[in-house]
Amino acid sequence: MKRRILIIENNNTLLRAYHHWLSLIGYEVHIADSMQAAEARLDAGRFHGIVYDIDMAGSHGVGFLRDHWLDFRIDGTRIAVISQSGRFQYDCESMGIPFYSKPSRMKELEQIVVGLIYGELRPVGTQPLPALQA
Repeated sequence: MKRRILIIENNNTLLRAYHHWLSLIGYEVHIADSMQAAEARLDAGRFHGIVYDIDMAGSHGVGFLRDHWLDFRIDGTRIAVISQSGRFQYDCESMGIPFYSKPSRMKELEQIVVGLIYGELRPVGTQPLPALQA
C-alpha cells in the first residue's frame, strides 16, 4: 500500500516538483495550492503525512495547525512544517511539530517525508498544545 502524502504549498513550481519527486519514489501524493484546497483534501480522507508551507499567502499559519491538531493526533497523521523564514518555528515546535527550512533539493524533501512516515520525526501531539495568546 502506498503511503498518502499531502503537500500544502502555494508555489506552483515547487508544488509540481515535490509532487513529481515523491510520486517517482513511490508515494501517493495529493497536493493543495491554497488553504481552501487543503481543507477539501483533509475532508476527503486521511493522510499518513503532511508537509505544510506555513508561510502560504492566505494561510492561517499556526491557526491551521491548532484547528487540526486534535484530528491529526487522533488519526496518527504526522506533519512537518516548512518555511523560508523561522517566524513560526517556536510555535510549531512547542506543539511537537517539526519545523524545517523549505527544501531546495528533492533529497531534502525525501528525508523529511521518510522521517514523517517511518517515525523518525515526532508525531503531532507529543507535546501539549500551548494556550492561545490574546
